[in-house]
Amino acid sequence: MPNNEIVVPQDQKELHTEVEKSLSWSNNIVIQNQAQFDLIDERRKSLKPLKDKINGYFKPLTDAANAAHKALTRRRSDELRPLEQAEDRAKTVQRAWIKEQERIAEEQRKKDEEERLKRETAEKKKIDKKIDKAIEKGDENLLETLEVEKEEVYIPPTNTVEKLAPTYDQRTFKKRWAVSIVDKKKVPLEYLNVNVEALEKIAKATKGSIKIPGIRFHQE
Repeated sequence: MPNNEIVVPQDQKELHTEVEKSLSWSNNIVIQNQAQFDLIDERRKSLKPLKDKINGYFKPLTDAANAAHKALTRRRSDELRPLEQAEDRAKTVQRAWIKEQERIAEEQRKKDEEERLKRETAEKKKIDKKIDKAIEKGDENLLETLEVEKEEVYIPPTNTVEKLAPTYDQRTFKKRWAVSIVDKKKVPLEYLNVNVEALEKIAKATKGSIKIPGIRFHQE
């Protein structure tokens, strides 16, 4: 176990003893008359030469320590600089790769969304045929049920984009959760008027995993 005790040179010990002796009168200062005032004033003034002595003793030591600190700081910077430059170069290339992968993932997301909408449209067309038959039969109850069913048609997106998304240390390449209103008509009433700030908090808390019709959570 390393010994962190500071070794005090003998001359510093002697200086410390001199300081302690010079302060013995200051522990209980009482002034009741002019003579006592003048005595305290004399003793107070006598402290200045000792202060000058202390400053004179430590100045070359502190100057040398400051010079050594500056030299070590410069040397440390010289050693760190190439490492930091290499780190910056690596991050620049990594960020470019992440951006490209996210572009690819975004293109796939758009394709997935187009496919999802096609499936929704196909599902609604099926319901339209049922609605036509309900109209022919004059079945008002069935017609109302089918119209509600058509309005609520929602095909969830696939997970293709998640498979394409790059994996990296979020602490190094930080992003923030954002919200895009892709279809305001589908947004549930509790989020209208659309409170983007509240939605961003929800996105952050759930890491974008929650599904809200008409809302797309993404990172930017």
